[in-house]
Amino acid sequence: PAKGEGTQENKRRRDAILKASQEAISKEIIPQLCEKMALVLGERGKWDIEINPQDKFKQSYLFYYPTIYPNIKPSVMLEFGTASDVSLVQPSQVLPFIAEVFRDSLSFKPANVRALSPERTLWEKAMVLHRLHNKPEGKDIPARMARHYYDVYEMEKVGIFDKALKRSELLRQVVDSEELHFKRSGVDYDNIKYDTIRLVPMNSKIIEVLKNDYQSMQGMFFDSPPSFDQILSGLKDMEHRINILEKTLDPVNSVDLSIPSTVKAVQLAPQELTQNAKLSSPHELMGYNKGDVFIGGRMNINEKELAYM
Repeated sequence: PAKGEGTQENKRRRDAILKASQEAISKEIIPQLCEKMALVLGERGKWDIEINPQDKFKQSYLFYYPTIYPNIKPSVMLEFGTASDVSLVQPSQVLPFIAEVFRDSLSFKPANVRALSPERTLWEKAMVLHRLHNKPEGKDIPARMARHYYDVYEMEKVGIFDKALKRSELLRQVVDSEELHFKRSGVDYDNIKYDTIRLVPMNSKIIEVLKNDYQSMQGMFFDSPPSFDQILSGLKDMEHRINILEKTLDPVNSVDLSIPSTVKAVQLAPQELTQNAKLSSPHELMGYNKGDVFIGGRMNINEKELAYM
């Protein structure tokens, strides 16, 4: 799916991608995973893999594993899909937590994976918090949503938030991607800008629900976590830093979220309208003229270049 395409065409593309994804997951990935799990855990019985009954798209599965901790849900959700934007991935190494506990007695080989950048993840979670801020009273809140508040709060502690502020164009990418693939009713995507983002719920009843949700998650922490009030206080400060972001951006290198995705070259200075300008995206726009329409990104003038942000 792509911006600029018709609604029906995008729906046709999404349906085709979804069908291909479901078949690849059920016929290739899950059978291979079960085969490998059987080699490590033995035949099914103490463990199992089944499709998530709450996933209407049939792209996520529940892996039930043996556990000795009654307070921890004995399953993890394996989420698959094809709609995610993979343009901002980076190589990462993953080690189990137990590797740190037994670092002197056990040897663990790290797994090398491709993962979305932490900066992109932060803006995606900021969108989750923004939606919950605007959630009408009386609407149910799914369990474990409090984890997103904790995650964003902790991302500030390790410097990811500061890096995300320097990649503020990612906010528009996240907004556009959600509107295209997972459009939700009641969300004004055109009005999501730096100065309108909200990270803290405005409804006291929603805050109470989230506090209870956070309390139910205490068994998931190895150390004493911050209180939910501490988290909300920290998020309020982070929200303020996002809201004033436009005022602190470099006017030359910044991205204006108020400019729609379709921008006319008539808005650009004549001296910038050189022939055969090279774009920073994988595409080149050849031989454009004043009045041409550019589709699919945010425009920015920097040293006589047109850069899609």
